[in-house]
Amino acid sequence: MLYLVTSHNNDVQRLIDDRVLGTFCTPNGGAGPTRGLPWAGDNGAFTEFNETKFVNMLNRHRDHADTCLFVAVPDVVADWDATLRLHNEWHPIVASYGYPRALVGQDGMTLESIPWDDIEAIFIGGSTEWKLSHDVVELVAESKARGKHVHMGRVNSNRRLMYANSIGCDTADGTFLKYGPDKNLPRLLTWLRKIDDGPQLNLFAGADA
Repeated sequence: MLYLVTSHNNDVQRLIDDRVLGTFCTPNGGAGPTRGLPWAGDNGAFTEFNETKFVNMLNRHRDHADTCLFVAVPDVVADWDATLRLHNEWHPIVASYGYPRALVGQDGMTLESIPWDDIEAIFIGGSTEWKLSHDVVELVAESKARGKHVHMGRVNSNRRLMYANSIGCDTADGTFLKYGPDKNLPRLLTWLRKIDDGPQLNLFAGADA
C-alpha cells in the first residue's frame, strides 16, 4: 500500500523520491508532484470546497497527469445524492485535463448508483461509521473486480491503515505526518513494514481506533 502525504520534511521527501510514500496534492498548495513519481489530487471538500482553487490545482499540475493516480472529483461529505450531482457536473472537467477521476464514496452510496464508466478510481470518504461498514467492504471488492483504483481518506492510525489494506485499498492518506513529522515518520514506516511483511486479517469490525 502507498501512503500519500500532503506536508513533509526533507526525510519524507526522500521517501517520496524512493517511492516509499506518495504525494497528495491539495487545492490549498503545499507539496506538488515530482516528475515520474506517483501522486494524487484532493478537492478540499472535507474542509470547504473552493472552485477557483480546485481549477488552479488542475492547471498547476497538468504536466504531471501521466503519473497521477487519481483526482478526487468534488463531493459533499456524508451526502451521496449531493455528491453524485457534483460528480456529474465536474467529472468531465477533471477528465479534460487528462487526470484519472475518483468518485468520492459517501453515506447512502449503493453499487447500482455508481457511474462506473465515468470513473477510474473510488475514494472512500464519508462518515467514520460508513467508512467502517460492511457496505464499504463490498464497495471495495466490486471496485477491484472492475479494475478501479481504491483509496481511503483520513487514515491516521495503525489499525485504520491495516483495515484499509485488509479490505483491498491501494492507497490511503491522512494528516498523521502534518503534526510532528519527525516523531511520527518512524511510526508510519513501522506500520507500512507490517503490511509488507505478510497477510493481514480483515479488521473492519473494529477499525475505529
